[in-house]
Amino acid sequence: MHRNWTFTDLDAKIAAEFGDFLPATLFDSHAHLYRVRDMPEPVGALQSEGPANVTPRIWRSRLGRQLGPERLAGALFMPFPVPGADPALLNRRLLEDLDREPGSRGAVIITPNCRREDVEALLAHPQVIGFKPYHCFAPGSDTSQASLREFVPELAWELAHERGLVIVLHIVRHAAWADPDNQRTLLDWCERFPGARVQMAHAARGFHAPNTVRHVRLLASLENVWFDTSGICEAPALVAILRECGHRRLLWGSDFPVSEIRGRCVTVGDGFVWLDGDSVKWDELPALGQPTLVGLESMRALREACETVGLSRAQLRYVFAGNARRLFGL
Repeated sequence: MHRNWTFTDLDAKIAAEFGDFLPATLFDSHAHLYRVRDMPEPVGALQSEGPANVTPRIWRSRLGRQLGPERLAGALFMPFPVPGADPALLNRRLLEDLDREPGSRGAVIITPNCRREDVEALLAHPQVIGFKPYHCFAPGSDTSQASLREFVPELAWELAHERGLVIVLHIVRHAAWADPDNQRTLLDWCERFPGARVQMAHAARGFHAPNTVRHVRLLASLENVWFDTSGICEAPALVAILRECGHRRLLWGSDFPVSEIRGRCVTVGDGFVWLDGDSVKWDELPALGQPTLVGLESMRALREACETVGLSRAQLRYVFAGNARRLFGL
């Protein structure tokens, strides 16, 4: 069985299906960079099987196999946050990478322990346009159930409001956007800090599609909230966003290098499951088919959603680049 980071004849065949769908220019609104040596041991399969230094050059070459390197105009790059990593070091690495990628932008990690003067120093870099808070920097042992207030400092909202910056928000808790505490907190912040721009990562963490489908309407009237498609392998959450909020508020994102995982994420019961090499013994399944890469599965879902709501070619250009250029000030 082929593993993560490989590119097979099957992958190439599926990638070729997107030729008539994709616009000529793509801007990736959600991509991660890292050095394996900066991560605590042991690292996961994705990191151990891939390059030691995941740089913009690696992003372009690997994602280019799926979508065509000539289409990739740039990305919003963020560090890959993992428990136990040093956020300051991850941010320094990101700035080094941005210096070599002038057509791209960056979102730096911000935690409840960050000092204003340190954050403002990061914002002095001309390509930094926002923040990436993440639950693994919240207190406690099970941060997957952390409230937004436990890992998104108010400092992020204050600075984002003052400067028109973007907060890339990966919500957690079991019900994601269906969680009443998440809803109350985010709606309160958006009202108090209208100058801040919020990018709801993973279709408002719609890995369990009904969480987004049933509740995305609560965000429809907020003009400072956008959504990215990163890692979403099923169409319903994306369809709901397009119908409730329109094509001008959806951003294509690869979630690179999660896009290099062989498998997909699926809604199951009241949650979701990642079907990958850690959870499925592909070689032991009946020979009914082979898995492809998450990036290709996610693009299939996005194409299905766009076709379901009948987006035009001009509207597709907003989803794949135009919205990102407007949101990130390009």
